Amino acid sequence: MDRIYFVSDAHFVNSPDQDRRQESIFRNFIKEVINRKGTLFLVGDLFDFWFEYHSCIPKYYFNTLCALKEASENGVKINIVYGNHDCWHLDFFKKFTEADLYQDSVSFQTGGKNFFVTHGDGILLSDRGYRLLKPFIRNKFTVNLIRAIHPDIANKIVRIVSSYSKGNPRNHIFTEEMEKEIERWAEKILDKGYDYIIIGHYHKPFVKELGEGKILMCIGDWLKHFTFGYFDGERLSLCYWR
Repeated sequence: MDRIYFVSDAHFVNSPDQDRRQESIFRNFIKEVINRKGTLFLVGDLFDFWFEYHSCIPKYYFNTLCALKEASENGVKINIVYGNHDCWHLDFFKKFTEADLYQDSVSFQTGGKNFFVTHGDGILLSDRGYRLLKPFIRNKFTVNLIRAIHPDIANKIVRIVSSYSKGNPRNHIFTEEMEKEIERWAEKILDKGYDYIIIGHYHKPFVKELGEGKILMCIGDWLKHFTFGYFDGERLSLCYWR
């Protein structure tokens, strides 16, 4: 894995009102990954809601899914780390893009560096309620109940909930104390022998050096910042899509 791209939090919406410019920019990014023969890590919440049924997929994700399919067919290895909005997978991505899927995190070594990659949800103390809820919403029984709902109805419910969440100003605040808390969490992970920690979720691009050669990177989002992490085989960088 010489060239590795890390991207998260595009929050594509299964709606005819989806921002096509945002989608087009992402597809251009995928073309760049293909041209440079890179490896791609989707670090959660590529979709605002991905709930996989056995025999249908959300139609307004079609262009993005085609871009990922094209990437796979051109030799790009795709890795998907579940986010808190798109954790309900079956086998679609494995079958059609040969992606490897990871429920919580993935670690690997390349270029002499040890990587730890996770979406980043549930880290903060204020996420205590979510941490209690997470096993329930990923529970097989709960998932099967949701799967029994017609996809059109489920999508409408999710859009209402998502709209409420986006309208809550508390969900758009990233404080210095939150950043410090994430750093403390990262230091414990780095103590296990990792060199690089990569997270998404917070929609805030930043890089922190937490010791000599030890890096915490939050890769931002594709809603406002259009940022991604890039490892060229020697150095990890936070990049802004042109």
